Amino acid sequence: MSEKVKYDLVIGSLLHNIGKILFDDYKSSYENLKIYEELNINNQDILDCIRYQTYEQIQKSNLSPDSIALISYVANAIVSDINDIKKEEFKDEDFDKNTPLYSVFNVLNKNNDSKFYKRVILSQDCGINNPTKDEDDNGDDFFQKIRENIKNIISKISLNTNYINNLLLVLEDNLSYIPASTSKEYLKDISFYDNIRMTGAVSTCIYQYLLEENIIDFKTFLFNEKSRDEDMFLLYSLDVSGIQNFIYNISSKGALKALRARSFYLEIMMEHIVDSFLERLNLTRANLLYAGGGHCYMILPNTKSIKDKIKSLENDVNRWFMKEFAITLYIAGGYRACSANNLQDIPEGSYSDLFKDVSSEISLKKAHRYSADDIRELNKHNVKEEDGKRECSMCRKIDKLKDDNDDEHLCTTCYVLKQIANNILDDKYFIISDKEQYERIRLENSSIGEALRLPFDSCLVSLNDKEFKKLKDSNIKARFYAKNDFSSDETTSRVFIGDYRAKTDNKYLKNPTLEELAEKSDGIEKICVLRADVDNLGSAFVSGFRHMKQKSNLARTATLSRQLSLFFKFYINDILSNGKHEILSKNKDRNIVIVYSGGDDMFLIGAWNDIIQSGLDLKKAFDEFSQKTLSISAGIGLYDSKFPINIMAKETGILEEYSKKYEKDGKTKNAVTLFDESNCYSWDDFEDFVLNEKFNLIKDFFEKTDERGNSFLYNMLELLRNVKEKINIARFIYLLSRLEPEKNSKNYEEKISIYRNFADKMYEWIESEDDRKQVITAMCLYVYLNRKKQSEKDGGKNNEL
Repeated sequence: MSEKVKYDLVIGSLLHNIGKILFDDYKSSYENLKIYEELNINNQDILDCIRYQTYEQIQKSNLSPDSIALISYVANAIVSDINDIKKEEFKDEDFDKNTPLYSVFNVLNKNNDSKFYKRVILSQDCGINNPTKDEDDNGDDFFQKIRENIKNIISKISLNTNYINNLLLVLEDNLSYIPASTSKEYLKDISFYDNIRMTGAVSTCIYQYLLEENIIDFKTFLFNEKSRDEDMFLLYSLDVSGIQNFIYNISSKGALKALRARSFYLEIMMEHIVDSFLERLNLTRANLLYAGGGHCYMILPNTKSIKDKIKSLENDVNRWFMKEFAITLYIAGGYRACSANNLQDIPEGSYSDLFKDVSSEISLKKAHRYSADDIRELNKHNVKEEDGKRECSMCRKIDKLKDDNDDEHLCTTCYVLKQIANNILDDKYFIISDKEQYERIRLENSSIGEALRLPFDSCLVSLNDKEFKKLKDSNIKARFYAKNDFSSDETTSRVFIGDYRAKTDNKYLKNPTLEELAEKSDGIEKICVLRADVDNLGSAFVSGFRHMKQKSNLARTATLSRQLSLFFKFYINDILSNGKHEILSKNKDRNIVIVYSGGDDMFLIGAWNDIIQSGLDLKKAFDEFSQKTLSISAGIGLYDSKFPINIMAKETGILEEYSKKYEKDGKTKNAVTLFDESNCYSWDDFEDFVLNEKFNLIKDFFEKTDERGNSFLYNMLELLRNVKEKINIARFIYLLSRLEPEKNSKNYEEKISIYRNFADKMYEWIESEDDRKQVITAMCLYVYLNRKKQSEKDGGKNNEL
């Protein structure tokens, strides 16, 4: 496929339905193409893609049999779930711009709701756009603004990859909360952006397939019903394993900064791998269905050349992984051929089966990672110390080491990560180029630091604003990335990154340490680690819509996956900056740091009380965002700041697994485990019964009576934990009686009322196993919150509930 045809087809497909947005009388706009020409669209192939909207128009046209307009028309029909393309007419003839985009979660996992989104333009300050039933009054002004934005980007039309990436960003920002269709026949839960993006992806797949099959009469082939069963497409997935081992395999010096730097390095590496694959496959980011958390899905042409290339590319990445990281990281790819009917779930279940089959193939590859040639290659790199290589004191890799200022002996990757950690965490822009280009850049720009190595002989460098502007204007051959950026610069791809970190005086701390985070906690000077992920997300993607008349398809999958990606990679920053729960701390800017958040999981670390409250904030926010169709399970571990962070991660992962196994009253998962396995609760039970009921009662009693301190609570805890010994119930009741205020004490009437309420509840709760367990947890939290800052440093974990 020539570069020109590729760009014509992608741009033409992305703009195929754009008249619905740009013009009130959009049908007339397709008849009068001068209005598009005034927007600088002079390319006849692109104009044809825009013009021909119906089969009747195509039949009456003089289009050549190999016109790409035929492909964009068919691709749009496939993505829009239209089965008979010959009967497709202007079903959206009266496209109603006042019709909102309904939530994709309305019908997920057998939900039955009718919430919709307010019309907003994605921006740095737009906040979370949760589904609602409140009327949206953001109408005419909103459409006027997005029309200006889209016309502006169209007027700059250019046939190159940078332009297409920039066009995709502008369309995403402006069309994410407009429905693809306002017809009553549809659910109206697929966004306009995801629909046209998938149209662009399907178009390029069809075109490459036709070329490789030497089909030159597109019209005859595509308008034959049999073509809908032709396996023209590949659902392709990549999955990187070993990510957690790579991130956590570090020494304790500067552990938090190292964790965040390594996590970010992998995030950008995955973006680079995806873009490199697409570039070498002669495709664009329109073909990327989803990327996050070390895995991705793409829709590709089903051709031999594509299959050969992806096999070669996977091998190149794995050879590079072996050279750089031995067996720590491994990439596995899997694909399944599919037809247009399969993408529309015809026959029923065939769409979800694609994902199952791809997942099975990837699992099989992971179980048989290395060939004999690979093992020989690994042995080459496993050189012993007498060959001049030693063990890296950070990641334990055998390599030629460099000495740094902290007397650590580091491999190249760890050395560079340590040297530039502050930059890659704080800088907004990044450039990836080949090694030769990097050397030239560094020669001409003395401020450019060392580079991190990437697959395909590439280098990653972070840039400050000044460096970015200079390099961008120099027209060098490289890829630029911007973190959480909405400036829509034509040369730059955007990556959403959850990068929240603790603040002081409303300013982010430059590089918070574990010790600083512990000092910012209330009460006991400890940190907590939170690890969490979405429950049953794979099955939601595979079969979450199977109960509907309009089932899963490419565009609905794209809409769902992009919404989840926005939550975990972008909205999470806003959630942590505006804490809601205040039972353990009044600080709304949480004293925590995101180590990673993407795909469907997260790793947070910070002041112990802020981590617990952030878990509740995120759970509540996700409930509202997903309309409770999905849930999160989490583990929270409590530690001294000097405890090895890799062990914190491992142990908290075990706590998360306890939450995944939670089951009570027919409900499973959707739980949190605090500190050890005996404190596993559903999120609702933890909030309603542990915190709101029991913690608040204990807090209210001890703060208003001043009768006893923490030592008294320790005695009560000991008795509650050993209540199976019947004598301890009597001892507990005796302890309670000692709390009764004396009659001659100040404010006796108020105190006795508070005491009786407290004692009555304690008598009641000690008899119930569930209540007793909740009281123990609540008492410990109260003790931790009220323990004075002290110099005790046990150097270890404190999971002592």
